Amino acid sequence: TVEFYGHSKGEFRCFSNFFVHDKPFLFAVPEACGAAQLRAAGRPSQSWGMFSEKAIMLCKAALMGDFATYDRINRAATNVEAKALGREVSPWDQNRWDASVCEVAREVVLQKFASDAALAEILLSTGTRCIAEMTRNDRNWGTGLDVGHPDASTPERWRGINILGWALMEARDAL
Repeated sequence: TVEFYGHSKGEFRCFSNFFVHDKPFLFAVPEACGAAQLRAAGRPSQSWGMFSEKAIMLCKAALMGDFATYDRINRAATNVEAKALGREVSPWDQNRWDASVCEVAREVVLQKFASDAALAEILLSTGTRCIAEMTRNDRNWGTGLDVGHPDASTPERWRGINILGWALMEARDAL
């Protein structure tokens, strides 16, 4: 298992949604998240960003039809600001998000790594190994276990579902 956590250190720090890129990448909101509705409302369905957390939060706002928060996320200067704005999306429909989160994750991660050959090379260097975001603080995007946990290579013992690790493996396969 390729274990990672965090965006500031380690060989695989670029796997984090909080990783700040050297150059911005262009993210296109997927049609399934409401790109057509964004365009109809006079909003851009593409956005330049320095971190993929912004792209995820844009998808949240677009999916829920919260164009005012979408605009604010689009202007977010930091990953922390984008995440905080994503928590303000309203109205919130958890079932709708749950039905879309894997597609959002896959699309965001694929666009991120397809936009930068150096990042793609790091992702491809993992070969066919399982990739896992290891943190006990996140049971959705991560495994619910910390880096170095004895069960890191035993997915059936993870406490989380590892959405980010899955999306990274999907992007790797697509690349």
